[in-house]
Amino acid sequence: MLGVTEKLQLLKAADILMMDAFVDYLEADLIRTERSWINEKSSEVLYVALQISRCKELVLLCNDAILRHPKTFISSKEFLFMPHDYVASLIERDILGLDEIDIFAAVIMWGINNTPGISLVDDFSTWTTDNITTLQSNVIQLISQIRFFQMSPDDFMKKVGPLTRVFAPELYDRVVEYHENAQFHFFYDVQPLRLNSTIIKENEEPALISYWINHPDTDCDLPENLPFETFDKIPFDFHLIFRCPGNELAQTAWRDLCYNQGPTMTIIRTKNQNEDEAVFGGYKSISWSTENRNTHLGGNGFIFGYLWQQRKLLLPWMLRVNNHIDADMFLGDGVEVFIDFRHGEKLLAHANGFEDLEETIEELEVFRVVKKVSNEG
Repeated sequence: MLGVTEKLQLLKAADILMMDAFVDYLEADLIRTERSWINEKSSEVLYVALQISRCKELVLLCNDAILRHPKTFISSKEFLFMPHDYVASLIERDILGLDEIDIFAAVIMWGINNTPGISLVDDFSTWTTDNITTLQSNVIQLISQIRFFQMSPDDFMKKVGPLTRVFAPELYDRVVEYHENAQFHFFYDVQPLRLNSTIIKENEEPALISYWINHPDTDCDLPENLPFETFDKIPFDFHLIFRCPGNELAQTAWRDLCYNQGPTMTIIRTKNQNEDEAVFGGYKSISWSTENRNTHLGGNGFIFGYLWQQRKLLLPWMLRVNNHIDADMFLGDGVEVFIDFRHGEKLLAHANGFEDLEETIEELEVFRVVKKVSNEG
């Protein structure tokens, strides 16, 4: 019986020999029988699949896995050999579970690895002007997709600025000017803050959540037409403050990062006994804090859920909460509607027809929700 590595080698050979029907068969077999291995070794499989034009579904499957664990992907040796177009498509995304600094570092590493005459082990000071010019031409399109203006001034100056000054001196000057003088905010076409999430996948999700936040009087699960057609039109920024896999959830770590943050949105990816994936979450209009807990203030908001299957958002639901109970790691009124994530990797839910629902938490993220300030007018 062939192992996965042998199947991939056979897939490459079949493509070289232009055996299209056999390529299709092998791709379908890998997806059907080796899905767990593909998820675990997605960068290795993707490297092969991108070389075979017919393996579109295999590429999509690998991409799904990579978006769940993007830091693992950009740290892999396979990333350094990915085609330019694939790297560009990845960092063009408005939703990507990486810090901008990590994206910048990955782009530079990829560029060095794909520039003749230099290597990752070189002393930077030994590079010639020609080396730098060639590297610059390799990464300039990728660098243009990095949200430098959304980095903190300290992070930009200390960790990113020196290299940016070499590869894009005009950009460096603009970012410094942007942070030093607020009036210059009006003169730059600044890309929106990237949504740093490994749970949320497409723009439709933050658009729907923003609609619910922006319309506190509606009970509509899914409006016929979402008002925010593009990511930059979404009226809220979501700043990641906490991310944790379910098997590592602990109240102390959660409290240290999630207290006193103002309005927050929590989102949780779960699996049940049938291995079906679902998303649960909630919005809370005031901070989790010791003061609010002691005075029994929970704030209003809502809890929600949906399925994400075959790359589509399915069956969204939302239930309003007039006052969340004053408990940590708990959203809802505690009686009729709630999601409870105080029990390690176990999530308990009572909502939308579910009574005493229990699911396994795969990952949990908490975001500080900030209303965007318009520069128009």
